Amino acid sequence: MKKPSTNPIGGGSGFVINHMADCWIAIGEAEHHGGILLYNKLTGTYHAWVCEQITTFPKLAQAPYKNTDDSPVDENHNLKADFVMLLALRKRFKEHVPGSQFVAWSWRKRAFLQRRSEIEAKTGKPLSKNNWAHCMRIANSEELFEEYAAKWLANIVCDVRASETLGRFSKWLEKAEDIENEELPAHYSKFFAAVESAAMEARGVPEKKAVQAIYEKGMSANQLGKGHGFRDVMRQLKFEWLPAGKRGRAQHPKKSGIR
Repeated sequence: MKKPSTNPIGGGSGFVINHMADCWIAIGEAEHHGGILLYNKLTGTYHAWVCEQITTFPKLAQAPYKNTDDSPVDENHNLKADFVMLLALRKRFKEHVPGSQFVAWSWRKRAFLQRRSEIEAKTGKPLSKNNWAHCMRIANSEELFEEYAAKWLANIVCDVRASETLGRFSKWLEKAEDIENEELPAHYSKFFAAVESAAMEARGVPEKKAVQAIYEKGMSANQLGKGHGFRDVMRQLKFEWLPAGKRGRAQHPKKSGIR
């Protein structure tokens, strides 16, 4: 699969649109794991979502582990590269669903980003541009990534500590499966629904104030506290890239841009 094309729009509004045949996806320019808004061109519907790394995977750091090697997250609560590699390989996202190719590519890229971070922290040297370009060529191709992952797993199997490593991987995947099956907190689901409703009304990327009005409708002052307020949840789910709705140039795609 080729990397989806990226087309910045919005006049400096802080997000980009990734166009594909059956959908487009809006995401913050500076976010690797931020919230996304998907428009399904086939059904004319919107879907707001954020990577489990933001919503539920932080729980992985709360479990007791005998040593740091057993934890799927590092000391900064970032998913370890090996764990992200496993998630990228699992193809947890349904095929032939609008946006699934983009999400799968994002996981592959995320695996190499974390691997680069770990290598640079260990060596104290930045990864060369040529090496990183090679990594991105692999991430941009499902076939090349699977070939790379097959060699990676083969090396693990041949290692003298194979049973220990594979046993650890098995426990990681069990924890991930449990977390993936959990329902989102109610205020997260409410925020996603507000983004989707506001997008439907705007027929494109909605403004913050429109999402806020829908999210806060019918909520008491007490319900808006304790981290459940609009701006708190927007930050938690990495949707700060939504345009503020300034006067002048339009901050979201025009109707003609949605096909």
